Amino acid sequence: PAQDSVSATSDSAPLDRAQALSQGGAQAESERLLFEYLKNDARSKRAHALLGLVKYREGHPDKSLEEYSLAAKSGRLEADDLRIVALDYLQLQDLPAAERWLKASIARDATDWRTWRYLGGVEYSEEHPVEAANAFEECLRLDPENALAEDGLARSHEAVGQTEKAGEEYRLAILQNGRS
Repeated sequence: PAQDSVSATSDSAPLDRAQALSQGGAQAESERLLFEYLKNDARSKRAHALLGLVKYREGHPDKSLEEYSLAAKSGRLEADDLRIVALDYLQLQDLPAAERWLKASIARDATDWRTWRYLGGVEYSEEHPVEAANAFEECLRLDPENALAEDGLARSHEAVGQTEKAGEEYRLAILQNGRS
């Protein structure tokens, strides 16, 4: 499975441990390890990005964005990191910023179905149903059994008056949801 964020670097056992702890739900322990690591390497892009992910998972989007900003000062953020930045902006209810960062993430990696699904949701929320449908279709191309994307696609087609097409997509979404 794909990592949530932050690619590995060499000689990074403490960061690998912090990342594993975060993925396992131990945000406080991961955060403690990251703060300890940053005492010795305050400019570590990976440590700041991981701390940004931890803060996102803890529901602190402002603090997460601060950490991602510090990470970006030390190098280019990865596509997964940019997706989390976008999700921070979603928590802050800033849809235009979320859209911008999701598109930046896609520009770096257009193969992540999650990013396409989130973009579809943002586009739909911004009342851009055609763009939303395109994003949901791309998500479904990458993850054909995705019930949420199928439902989003149906809602998008319904919003532009394509009710027959939307009805079939709703049926598919229900079937896919029943399989999961």
